Amino acid sequence: MLKKLTVGKKLYFLTFFMAFVVIIIGLWGLKEIKKHNDTLETVYNNRIIRMNQINEISELINDCIRHLLLAQNHDPSLEVSKLHESNHPITFHFDQIESNIQKIREIFKKYQENKLSEEEKQFAKNFSDHIDKLYNDGLKKGVSLLNSKNFGEASIFTFNNVLPLYKTYQETEKKLLDIQNKIAMEEKEQTYERFSFVRNATIIIILTGLLISFFLAYIIIRNIVSPLKECLYFMESLANGNLMIELESKNNDEFGELISSMRKMIDKLRGVILEVKSAADNVASGSSQLSSSAQQLSQGATEQAASVEET
Repeated sequence: MLKKLTVGKKLYFLTFFMAFVVIIIGLWGLKEIKKHNDTLETVYNNRIIRMNQINEISELINDCIRHLLLAQNHDPSLEVSKLHESNHPITFHFDQIESNIQKIREIFKKYQENKLSEEEKQFAKNFSDHIDKLYNDGLKKGVSLLNSKNFGEASIFTFNNVLPLYKTYQETEKKLLDIQNKIAMEEKEQTYERFSFVRNATIIIILTGLLISFFLAYIIIRNIVSPLKECLYFMESLANGNLMIELESKNNDEFGELISSMRKMIDKLRGVILEVKSAADNVASGSSQLSSSAQQLSQGATEQAASVEET
């Protein structure tokens, strides 16, 4: 195929092929980088944001427990109650607990809007159930006892009921965070595997493209250099007087045309030399005949002179 192309087209073909390889590698690399970035963004959106949401809920739950304990300091039997009452009423703590529970529900609603696996859904349901149980069976009843001024009973209830429920909640929270960490590690491994694949595939594609480019360059250079060497050998042989040299070329490019023209030139030179040799032979033959005729004339003249002397 390449032998039928001109030198210029061969060089253009090699240039365009290498440019094509570079463009393909670049486009493929950009596509894979985008996929890699999408995976990283997924890790961020699906894991880090969710873990932050769980941590926000945990901080709000801790704040609820703190306000429940602080509300018990409003017990009139305690000296510190005067300081608390002068600063804020006991209902301040109740309002903070209700506000925190409302925020928790809003955050957990956003958490559930994420795309969750079946395993995550199960853990999320348990997490939500324990929050509701902590609020309904613990915080809410504790607030009711404190609101009724039953501070002693509220203190005992907090120790025997609220804190155990809080501990159970913490265990459920830990399990939910563990599942998030587990999935995050799996996605991290997938991202690394994807990166390794892209890196290795890019190296292979680059090496393959280089090998193909070098191979094409070798063929094109050989198709240019080989006929050029034949032309140089022809000229050197011609300079040394060798007119019997033969040139053959299967190329259809400029070098093929050059070799064809040089072959025609040597054929014409041979024809010219044959014509000159033929003319020289004819001249030599004519000279020989003239020399023979001159000898005959000379001999005749000598015989006539001898005949006259005898007379």
